[in-house]
Amino acid sequence: MKTLTPDTGHYFPTHIKKIDEFKEIAGAYDKTIAVAWKNLGAIYDNNYFDGMDETECEYWEKRFGITVNPLDTLEDRRNRLRGYSVSNLPYTEKKMREMLTAMCGTDGFTFVPDPSVKKLTVGVKLTGKQLIANITEILRKMIPADMELEVVLLYNQHKRFRILTHTQLLKYTHEELRTSMDFQWHEDINAKVARSRHSDLAAMKHVNIMLGGKEIEDLGLRE
Repeated sequence: MKTLTPDTGHYFPTHIKKIDEFKEIAGAYDKTIAVAWKNLGAIYDNNYFDGMDETECEYWEKRFGITVNPLDTLEDRRNRLRGYSVSNLPYTEKKMREMLTAMCGTDGFTFVPDPSVKKLTVGVKLTGKQLIANITEILRKMIPADMELEVVLLYNQHKRFRILTHTQLLKYTHEELRTSMDFQWHEDINAKVARSRHSDLAAMKHVNIMLGGKEIEDLGLRE
């Protein structure tokens, strides 16, 4: 909403606004009007996701039953609410794409359904793990109960390459390092690691844990 700079003295006759008492009165009015205008602006901005403040986000999070991660930024919370607001019926592919667009942007995701094996693979260009978890939660509610869902991060984080040697990285092109499935963090793998005992993980190589190697996949067999 456009900012207003009040100037009550502008409406006084010239000889009046020169009087010290009226200058003080005008100043007091200006401060009151500025606060009122700011509050009106907040009410207006809170009608739109881009302008929601923390109080408004908290209100809608309670309505949707969303648990907020303390590490979430205000923009994270706004994006999550966008997704929940458009994830209502009908549960169609178009509706799922609308939800992903609301949370990730037009070019922020890939959507690959495979009816032949009843699997949906969604790639998301986000780094916030909590938003990935929310997207996974919403999609699981929207897809058929007998359909498998896999949600992965499309763009790899540089910190995941630090565990590799230069020789290991040479096997990949720049594009492969950025998008290769070898480096994607699968939510199922993340869950297996979170549920694993320290003794299980201690016997594994750091690189296998980070890249989701076969040892991590085998954790599912011991659960």
